[in-house]
Amino acid sequence: MANGDVSFAISQGEIVGLIGHNGAGKTTLFNIVAGYLKPDKGRITFQGADITGLTPAKIAKKGLVRTFQATTLFGGMTVYQNVSLAHYLPGDKPFWSYILNTKGVRAAERVIDRKTEQSIEMFDLTDVRGVPAQSLPYGLQRSLGVAIAMAANPLLLMLDEPVAGMNETESGEMTRHIKRINDSGVTVLIIEHDMKTLMSISNRVIAMASGQKLAEGTPSEIQRNEAVIESYLGRDEDW
Repeated sequence: MANGDVSFAISQGEIVGLIGHNGAGKTTLFNIVAGYLKPDKGRITFQGADITGLTPAKIAKKGLVRTFQATTLFGGMTVYQNVSLAHYLPGDKPFWSYILNTKGVRAAERVIDRKTEQSIEMFDLTDVRGVPAQSLPYGLQRSLGVAIAMAANPLLLMLDEPVAGMNETESGEMTRHIKRINDSGVTVLIIEHDMKTLMSISNRVIAMASGQKLAEGTPSEIQRNEAVIESYLGRDEDW
């Protein structure tokens, strides 16, 4: 679904939820903001700078990082190796310096090792640090995927359905991870169909329909919004 005249701002430190039916344009919006699609018109600004049309790599270097619905891991590598490799990717050391094992590289490797261990601990992966990613339960694979995204040191992390397919216990664990990420100073934008999860952690919610913004407000305001109820939420008090 193409987006049209979608405009909103996210303040530093917020957790903002993005909701809408399948085909409402949520993922398209994520892809445009993160540089995977180029908009025909309009502007995207981040930290006061125009990032419209930049490549995903350049946008990520500025601190805007997104995850995908399908977690991409190196299945044959351990949890530690996956997270460690992710920490190497944003590095500024030239390739030849790793071949020569320079003093600067050795210092950088010690920093990466420390950051890797911190990431593993933050996402409760310590007990499986030596387990191949492909052998992990689904919920831990999703946690590992977010840990890898965090290795890019995002200022804004865009999560695409982080609890999709999870059971209640796994959803609760992911919710705690997201809160920890936010508490560490990272702003979060989430697409999620699990309304209980989304409403429980979001400061603000944006509802989309047919590629456009339908409504915007606090979780309680969105839950009472007649247009959103009619289009998406329904009137089931259980959610």
